[in-house]
Amino acid sequence: SSISGWTTDVDDSWDRGTLHEYINGGAELFLSYSFEEGRSRIYTCEEQPDITVDIFRFSRAEDAYGVYSMSREEENMDIGGGGQYGAGLLLFWKDRYYVSVLASPETPEAREAVMAIARLIDEQIDGSTDAPQLLRRFPPDGLRPATVRYFLHHAWQNVYGLITHDDLLRIGDSTETAVAKYRIGDAEATMFLVRYPDAEIAADAFGRWKQHYRVPEETEILSREDGCFAADVHDAYLILVHWATDEETATTLLKQTREHFH
Repeated sequence: SSISGWTTDVDDSWDRGTLHEYINGGAELFLSYSFEEGRSRIYTCEEQPDITVDIFRFSRAEDAYGVYSMSREEENMDIGGGGQYGAGLLLFWKDRYYVSVLASPETPEAREAVMAIARLIDEQIDGSTDAPQLLRRFPPDGLRPATVRYFLHHAWQNVYGLITHDDLLRIGDSTETAVAKYRIGDAEATMFLVRYPDAEIAADAFGRWKQHYRVPEETEILSREDGCFAADVHDAYLILVHWATDEETATTLLKQTREHFH
């Protein structure tokens, strides 16, 4: 097939067993979500860089969003459920698919072709562009949307700072977790939301968190050199505020989140 002067006849595919061979060192991210299979295609054009297209399919649309959320820096493309373009690389997600289109080095012609190829793929994917429902639990005031990360494996709990290398929060390898950064005035904080199978596990994770951070029984907030920490549990949800600039910011975010649940 041909698009914008680029043609392709090289097609490759991989599954959970062979992904390591294709993405050396990067497969763990995909395998920690419900990755099923992927396909790649290389487009060529004389005197222009090759364009590599990778399409990854997951069993859940939420997981396609999750991998995208872990890969993006800023959302600047209205494509699929959201996209990012920079320096010849276009990333987007839609329904159960995460898509990467790369031209390296970038040329004006290659940039146009990358856009055209991505739009064509977007048109061919039917389905949802709704982000995971857990994200709706984040209070909107001060939220920095491009910082939202969504995952289901405790390996990614340290994405914005070290918590611990073990599974302190009982996230395991299947518990929905989202984290986002907030900026309220000059103050900043990071918030985690974890949705457990039931309230009992949430309460246990809350207890483990308090023990790990040595939070006194009668309080819900802790001030340290690296910021203020606060937590609460709401039914099967654990709400954490980490590395807040001050106690007021931590308390405000916790309060806003509680209210946002009702």
